[in-house]
Amino acid sequence: MDSLIKICDRSEGLKWRLSFLNAGLGPLIAGDFGIIAAAKNSGKTSFLTSEGAFIASQLPKGKCVLWFNNEGPEQRVLLRIWSSVCGVPEKQIALNTEAAKEYYNRVMGGDVNKIKVVNANGFSTRNIEELVTKYDCGLIIIDQLDNVRSAGRKEEMEINRLKHLYQWARGLAKNYCPVLVATQG
Repeated sequence: MDSLIKICDRSEGLKWRLSFLNAGLGPLIAGDFGIIAAAKNSGKTSFLTSEGAFIASQLPKGKCVLWFNNEGPEQRVLLRIWSSVCGVPEKQIALNTEAAKEYYNRVMGGDVNKIKVVNANGFSTRNIEELVTKYDCGLIIIDQLDNVRSAGRKEEMEINRLKHLYQWARGLAKNYCPVLVATQG
């Protein structure tokens, strides 16, 4: 019974930046799988950059947030992450990059690569798993899960493809660390 209680203990979990998420969902622990679903251009990536940056700052040395981006240039996501960490608009970072670098480095515990953004255009589930096993992840973000190809699966109906894709992502959370994905609902 003690081992069951320990596995479900959220006191050591990763806290959300938004306090109502901590109150309603509790901190993230291994096995947690969250889906951020909303219409196009409604703030999914902004939400993920804010929460992902906050969570990254809590990770112990050596652990990282592994962010799979297949929505556009990874530099755009990185700048949004820096903006979230520094708490200033993106334009302000450009005005004083040295101060931004110093602050970002301090918040990330001296590891400017604590959040690794990967260009995942054309990636399959196999490509993602190869990188997940390479890094010591504390959080995995996939922005947009629906754009990931199912490795080794023949063409099938879209509903079945998505069903298997979401089951696979849930398995990542169970086997490695919390996973947050975005989808256009």
